[in-house]
Amino acid sequence: MTRRRAAIAGDAAEIIPGTDKGGLRAGTLAVSIPSDVNDFDLRTVRVVVDEGGEAVPHDVGDWRMHRPESRPTFESSGEYPASLPGGGEVVLGLRSASGTEAQVTGVDTGTAGLAARDVRADFAEGGEGTVTFTLEVDDSYDLFAFSPTLTVDEGGARREEYLDPVLVGYLDLTEEDVQRIASR
Repeated sequence: MTRRRAAIAGDAAEIIPGTDKGGLRAGTLAVSIPSDVNDFDLRTVRVVVDEGGEAVPHDVGDWRMHRPESRPTFESSGEYPASLPGGGEVVLGLRSASGTEAQVTGVDTGTAGLAARDVRADFAEGGEGTVTFTLEVDDSYDLFAFSPTLTVDEGGARREEYLDPVLVGYLDLTEEDVQRIASR
């Protein structure tokens, strides 16, 4: 498999081609963010298809990334999805990283087109448990990446905590999916 470069500021992105579907190919845009950058936005990449070719700008939607400054209360354990086929019930297996008691009172996707509804948290003594919610997906978008943001109540102090990223819609792309994405 060949890798095609996406030339943006500092060569921070690379396009990794996926499987051919009906003459079209969906790929993955991998972005390297320097460790000293806390907020990162990306809307356009310049793609060079052939070695020595001209860089052509392409709109990639609205990517926003934020590196949290706080030490996490929860870490993923057991059942935690790296990728989901679409909307529906999501179960996040979590455990308390610090051993302290904290309540999860909400989940936010921070992503246009995705909403977390009917949030339920169930933790056993010792801090191991799950956060379950219904993920609603707006069909006017094709693919998503989001970091679930928990609203945590720790002894009356409320704060937000970011979890590991989850991809939505990338599993089992069909030829029809690729055609729809290409036509937008």
